[in-house]
Amino acid sequence: MMLRLTRASRLGTCAAESGVSPAKIAADQTWYLNLLLPPDGQGIYEQTDLVTNWYKRNLRILTNLNRVVTPGADRVLLLIGSGHLHILNDLVRSAPYDCWVDPLEILR
Repeated sequence: MMLRLTRASRLGTCAAESGVSPAKIAADQTWYLNLLLPPDGQGIYEQTDLVTNWYKRNLRILTNLNRVVTPGADRVLLLIGSGHLHILNDLVRSAPYDCWVDPLEILR
């Protein structure tokens, strides 16, 4: 999976696209959300902690990108697994200074 993160100006607009089907992205997210259902024989928060750690990992990915990218000047090619796309897309859409761009549009 290839995505390019272009840091736009703080007032810039974002368009998020990827080479992965929306159904695959939704299925990846559903897998994590299903972990929040009542567990069978495990501690009540054991599965919730797994999901929490997954969100924490994605937040750290975005934090690291924000730390190294100069707004309006840098472009980053992020190679990442499709399981990250739903969360990262949500985070980037909420951040007015980041914009996901499909690298296939540029590579063609």
